[in-house]
Amino acid sequence: MQTLGVRIREARVKRGLSQAELGEPRYSGSYISHIENGRRSPGTDVVAFIAARLGVEPSELDSANRDFADLDVVSLLATARRLLQTHQWDRAVRTCESAVAIACDVGREPRCWEADFLLATAQLAAGRYPEAAARAAQLAEHPVVGAIPELRAEASILASRSCRASGRLADAARHARAAAAAAEDADPATQAAALIALLSAVVMGTPDANVTEIEDRLTSLIDQLDAPDAASVAWALGNTAFAHGDLARGLSWHTRGAELSDPRVDARAWARLRQSTAFHLITGGGDVELAERLFEQCRTAIMLLGNAGDLADLRLVEAHLRLRRGEPAAAAELLEHLALDAAALDDVRLLGDVMEGLASARLALGQIASAKTALRQAAAHFEAAQAPDRALAIWHRYAELD
Repeated sequence: MQTLGVRIREARVKRGLSQAELGEPRYSGSYISHIENGRRSPGTDVVAFIAARLGVEPSELDSANRDFADLDVVSLLATARRLLQTHQWDRAVRTCESAVAIACDVGREPRCWEADFLLATAQLAAGRYPEAAARAAQLAEHPVVGAIPELRAEASILASRSCRASGRLADAARHARAAAAAAEDADPATQAAALIALLSAVVMGTPDANVTEIEDRLTSLIDQLDAPDAASVAWALGNTAFAHGDLARGLSWHTRGAELSDPRVDARAWARLRQSTAFHLITGGGDVELAERLFEQCRTAIMLLGNAGDLADLRLVEAHLRLRRGEPAAAAELLEHLALDAAALDDVRLLGDVMEGLASARLALGQIASAKTALRQAAAHFEAAQAPDRALAIWHRYAELD
């Protein structure tokens, strides 16, 4: 391991400075020579002066400082992970930001990448979707991941999920394709996560898309995964079946996912799957009594453990349930409030769903003009969400009202 003196000498020579020039105007060339030869141990103020003269951070010269910084980063990241597990999203973001600042300040690129990745994860959980997407996309191109395609895959998956959360569906699909390519030789769990991201982005933008190849690849992986990852695969395959209008197959996959889920391990994921099943049953004309039971099962857990996006989805499900119950006025009121929340989340895809639902509620109330306004807004939001097929379907509904 290089000593402090050796690092100072190398940096000085690289910059073409003599020992006397490096010490000017505070220290003599002889004193600098003693430091470089290890005969003097400089204090922090001396190291700071020399670093400033060399145009570097003190931590780049002082390995002990870098080692202490490493320990600080490790501690902060452990704290951030605990905060994420206990759903303290904003505190997790702040803790990760501190870790990033320390790691990058001392030039620890791998640590900086690790801290940045966890920061993007925390930003996604906190509902800060555009920030998470931009950060994750940068991490996928970072030099650190050049020789490690699995890390590029993980960052691209995170970028895809963040883009999908904010309604940028074409960008989400692009990042997911990059993730799938990078994950070709990765472990089955990483491959599955990349394919889930791709399937979700494509189907969300084009519900009737032909995704048989992706479905087949996921089906071939499911038995190689542990229960939580297999549950995620079943959930994604069920969503696709529901989107294609196959209620029986969608319910079958979601039921399998529920059997693989354990609320003692991840209560939030367990609740979100039930909420998803309820939503598809309600909006697809399925068993509304089963949907009501699932909704009641998941409601408390989502309210306690969910982030802002989960809570918005919960209210969307409740609004559609009110519509199915023949309560359009109550549904419209819920959706009008939800539109404000969706705008705050910067999720244009969710805004499209909300306005489409609001149009249905207003139609049921006989408010044709305001329903058409909601449809126009829904179409605009889906266009902004890079989902032209969904926007076109809305315009067809609009034309039928003329």
